[in-house]
Amino acid sequence: GQTHFFMETQTCMAVPSENDSLYVHSSSQGPVDIRAAVMRATSLPGHKVTVSTRRAGGGFGGKLSRSHPIAVACALAARITNRPIKAQCSRTTDMDMFGGRHAFYMEYRVGFDNNGKILALDVDFYQHGGHTYEANFGCMSMCLLWADNAYYVPNYTVSGFSCKTNTPSNTAMRSPGVFNSVWQMEYMMELIANQLGLEPDTVRANNFYTEGQLTPYQQPVTNITIQRVWSELQTQSNYSQVKTDVANFNAANKWRKQGVHMTAVKYGITDPGNAVSILLNISSDDGSIVVSHTGVELGQGINTKV
Repeated sequence: GQTHFFMETQTCMAVPSENDSLYVHSSSQGPVDIRAAVMRATSLPGHKVTVSTRRAGGGFGGKLSRSHPIAVACALAARITNRPIKAQCSRTTDMDMFGGRHAFYMEYRVGFDNNGKILALDVDFYQHGGHTYEANFGCMSMCLLWADNAYYVPNYTVSGFSCKTNTPSNTAMRSPGVFNSVWQMEYMMELIANQLGLEPDTVRANNFYTEGQLTPYQQPVTNITIQRVWSELQTQSNYSQVKTDVANFNAANKWRKQGVHMTAVKYGITDPGNAVSILLNISSDDGSIVVSHTGVELGQGINTKV
């Protein structure tokens, strides 16, 4: 597992406004979801709840849904007291309450030939889910759908089990589930190489996808460039010589050690189809432009770029 350590902890301010409405300023990756949660908690209709996020102050998945409890608490307190309410978690409270990356336990069976080519793989993933569903199923879905990484396995079975535990709910965190399943596949490469006395880089290259093969999910792999990229990186970095230099250094130094490693990643990504709105105002005085957009600043520089 892994714990979120945001630049800004979970934070929210809720301010009562005119006509019995509510303005909520939340450090969130998902203002639309914050608005829905506040509406449910306060019984206010949508036109009386405004949610704004100037910047999230660090997110990486941890402010998709775990920002809801603080936002709802502030909103309810503001409604009850009819006063502005602001809350910011201490670092300790933030890390205690809101979970992080799901830890995984895995069991596997793998079959391979003398060249390290994987012939069959059967993996079961057990997910440390926490006491609610939260992001468990989305995380597990990504775990299973990315578990082949960059390698073709002709006989492949992968299963996932989300375990309910008496701990804070875990949540999304940068490639949720993918980090775990890609790690297990890379571990397979190291394990097979160690068993056969081969270089892990060789075992990886022997298992790469090639043009026209199907993933276990029947998705054709097209425009595959991994073999060319793999070779070019080794050449450009003088990888073979660097490995030799590292081995010589480690042999000559008892306490200080060096390491060099090369691995591959296949990461599918697509447009989720979210609606994005942009409002452009041009001043008639001097042509000054004001741009409003529905994106969330997460450190990607969207405000600066706009």
